[in-house]
Amino acid sequence: MQAIREIRDVFSEELVLHLPAEFLQQTVEVIILPLGEYSQQIPPGRHKSLHDFFGILPDFPERAEQGQYEKRDVL
Repeated sequence: MQAIREIRDVFSEELVLHLPAEFLQQTVEVIILPLGEYSQQIPPGRHKSLHDFFGILPDFPERAEQGQYEKRDVL
């Protein structure tokens, strides 16, 4: 599934969306949500992406040995 996410400032009642050719001849869903407080946490022109979150999780310890799997009946 291909998705497009854009954050835009809206200054009028009309918003124009430019779609890539892959979206033509398809049914699409458009969801428009105000950002509210979230928009004030990100400096203008700097939107969060997955690359901003790399390395934020702590290093997890290795899992201990889990033992043997139980035998199950065949369906």
